[in-house]
Amino acid sequence: MILSPRLAFPTLEELLARYPQSRRRQRLEPIYRAMLEEASELANPQALWQPFSLSEAAALQEWFSEETVAAVLAVCTLGPALDERVERLNQSDMAMAVILEEIALKLVVSLTRAVHTHIRQEYLDQGLKAGPAYRPGVGRWPIEAQRTVFSLLPGAEIGVSLTEDLYMLPLQSSSLVIPILDKTKGAPDQPPTAE
Repeated sequence: MILSPRLAFPTLEELLARYPQSRRRQRLEPIYRAMLEEASELANPQALWQPFSLSEAAALQEWFSEETVAAVLAVCTLGPALDERVERLNQSDMAMAVILEEIALKLVVSLTRAVHTHIRQEYLDQGLKAGPAYRPGVGRWPIEAQRTVFSLLPGAEIGVSLTEDLYMLPLQSSSLVIPILDKTKGAPDQPPTAE
């Protein structure tokens, strides 16, 4: 399933909170304002997600609990325009590039949260629980899990590809592995459906 969720954009005040009232903040505020405006124009949030049975996602099973009955895999992206703009800014204005990338990272987090919330609600309606959203390469999840995610989920449908080094392109993208839990039943032959 493809989603195009609305993003929760950070406010200018949230972005500047780490800078006390000072000349530095006064210098940075117009840059943050401009980059926040650019990010809102360039971001094209999309997510692709699909449930898989435990047998289909067998390569990931060792990280699941006994209560896991299925797994949802997801790929999320802000699209290529932000990456392209950051790259152009790197050539001319590093401060603007760093600030735009900071905003983009906050937007990727917002996107993954929106997708996880959507999936949680889908399964809650079925009496199941969507567990935490794990990201390959973060915490105990090895980056090699990216291969499984991309072998099962056609990220290209939303313009996301995986490099040989297991990086996603566009860079402002994230993948998720979400266990579906049922504390009362054993593992089904088919994954629960997302209606």
